[in-house]
Amino acid sequence: MTNLLQIDTSTRTDRSNSRLLAKEFVEQWIASDPESVVTYRDIGQFPIPHVTEKWLDAAESSQVESNIDSVSELFLSNELVDELLVNDRYLISAPILNFTIPSTLKTYIDLIVRNGLTVEGTKHNPQGLLHNKKLLVIATQRNNYPHYNQDEAVKYFESYLRHIFKYIGVTDINFIYACDRGETNIAK
Repeated sequence: MTNLLQIDTSTRTDRSNSRLLAKEFVEQWIASDPESVVTYRDIGQFPIPHVTEKWLDAAESSQVESNIDSVSELFLSNELVDELLVNDRYLISAPILNFTIPSTLKTYIDLIVRNGLTVEGTKHNPQGLLHNKKLLVIATQRNNYPHYNQDEAVKYFESYLRHIFKYIGVTDINFIYACDRGETNIAK
């Protein structure tokens, strides 16, 4: 049995190609392993609040300094981190917007990169704490960039996600790209 965390990031619903592809992937995943547990989070339709000064203060305080305010400020972040810890595999579906990830995904990442929970060590020697996890990113983009810009968008999108997830310990990462014109490119 494998635990899968599915995260949809598109603000579109029925017209979202990334959501549709992720849904098909999960259906096949469950068909091949009916014992699987799938945790679903929709940050496109239910966006996560941005980091605030109060959140930063709470995240930087030590356990000794914890109080009711800091606990409530970090509640959602702790829940998101717990989802990462209990799941073995992650699936993120995302459109490429303006050469990068959707803001909903950036906000999610801001809340899961947590010192002592997903990364530890010094700024010169950080160590990711999420080991033996796998990430699959299903990315879509409209065919509205000139070809050379389309390639640049994919490079920027992928390099950011690879870097940030490697930082928290996830190194087994694969990407599936689909363009509106019907082309699909699987990158390893």
